Amino acid sequence: MKFYCYQHPEAAPYYRTFKQEPSLPVPTMLSVTAAEAWTDMTLSKLLRTIVASSERDIGIVCHGEGSGLEIPLVPGANTLFLDQALVSFKELFVKTTSLERAAELLKIAVPTLRELMQLFEKVRAKRFGRLELRACSVGSLDGEGRALALRAIRELLACESVCAPQTLNFYAWSPVQIAKSEKDWEGWLKRVIKPALLDGPRGRRFGLDYTASGRSIKFMAMADSLEVARTWAGTKLPGGSYEKGNLSLHGMLQGGNLIFPLDKQYLKLLTRVP
Repeated sequence: MKFYCYQHPEAAPYYRTFKQEPSLPVPTMLSVTAAEAWTDMTLSKLLRTIVASSERDIGIVCHGEGSGLEIPLVPGANTLFLDQALVSFKELFVKTTSLERAAELLKIAVPTLRELMQLFEKVRAKRFGRLELRACSVGSLDGEGRALALRAIRELLACESVCAPQTLNFYAWSPVQIAKSEKDWEGWLKRVIKPALLDGPRGRRFGLDYTASGRSIKFMAMADSLEVARTWAGTKLPGGSYEKGNLSLHGMLQGGNLIFPLDKQYLKLLTRVP
């Protein structure tokens, strides 16, 4: 599977280091063959990429919310691939609205919308396999336990399945400070006050903390040794290894808790349709 990564600059470096991604149904561990960083992403570009791809399965990293993907429909458009767009495209396919009315609602030109619909038809004709979305909250459920955004996206693309997180999804990196003495640990714990994570007994400790501001998340790690840091990464991040320097990170954030791909809770926070 190839991942196309947008809005998360650390996503492509992460997947080039840790080349597996857990998914549903359990147990599914996807092999990441490549990760491409995009400086822009639109629905039209994404559809063209799927049409041209020889991959059966596609991975997408971008910003999201419970109602869809936060990517513009076309270059220069203000309308995003969210609830109104999902509804309008569905209505066009079932012929309950006109191209002109939909273009007005989506605030794009009729010829542009016609071209988008043609791209949708080409994607639908491929009947490709799984679409793995790593976009915040796109897999969230409504009060009746329905993943409405995922259902709508799958219907539009006619792929076998779509999978996405129910909560916040992050990609980042962390410097790893190697403690030389207990004073180093005392200083680190004083700076972070209450670490988000502190594993292991003395001599085998790994600590990790973060600060979040808007959509930015920054980490700082401390370990008793490089070996401890490598072991921790091996139990949390699949398909690769940490050697030294900055540590690439990926996971979910729920209620202040960090959940990494090899944690059991990670799969429980994914939703897959069907």
